[in-house]
Amino acid sequence: MDKTEDDLKHLESKVSDIGNTLGGATDTFETVIENIASLIVGIKDMDANVAVATDLCMKEHEEYKESMTANVTAKKLLDTAGNRLAIRHPNAIGTPKVDMSEDQRIAENFGRLASASWRH
Repeated sequence: MDKTEDDLKHLESKVSDIGNTLGGATDTFETVIENIASLIVGIKDMDANVAVATDLCMKEHEEYKESMTANVTAKKLLDTAGNRLAIRHPNAIGTPKVDMSEDQRIAENFGRLASASWRH
């Protein structure tokens, strides 16, 4: 009978240990679930922020492209107007603007410097 009582106490102790371990595991599991839920909320917030930032960036890029297109068009218009004015009134602003290579610009500038030095 003593052996049976000892076995019973031993088994009750094991059941108690298993119950304590299970209770600790349950607490840990609940903590993990709460952490995962918190991370999911954080990820959803971050996704929303990224979507807003992406939309803003795309709008700014479109505005930049429109601005650059308008600037290029305005510059071309000013160049055309300057060339037409120079053709009609050559003494008013000089010669019409002509696109030249770097070598041509150097030669023209050198020619201007040489002719200016001969005048003195």
